[in-house]
Amino acid sequence: MSRFAASTQYGDWNGDVKSDDADHHGIRDFVRDKGLLTEGEFLVGVTFYCGENDSIFLSGLAIDYSDYDTVKEALAKLPDPVNLREFELPLSRDEFFALFKRFSIVLQPRGLELIGREINTET
Repeated sequence: MSRFAASTQYGDWNGDVKSDDADHHGIRDFVRDKGLLTEGEFLVGVTFYCGENDSIFLSGLAIDYSDYDTVKEALAKLPDPVNLREFELPLSRDEFFALFKRFSIVLQPRGLELIGREINTET
């Protein structure tokens, strides 16, 4: 059993991520085309890991429901741990970022509480 959360060896930085699907061939299409997401399954989560030596992996989590509304309702009712099917796929940085139209990452040193706060900046 594991927790669906980002982690690294030391966790020196933590943060927040937001992304927008690519217009024509997003991440769901990509994993389905690779044969990793079957009919009747829904992609409920992904992790992207980039380590030393340019090792890059995409891990996906699939659930046995076929549409967003059904998945949302089921996840609200299911107790922990939620049973999901995990798959892994090595890919390049370019392949990963091509799955998104926009990708934003915000990081802060561990222990600080800046993310989500209003800020004024000077240049």
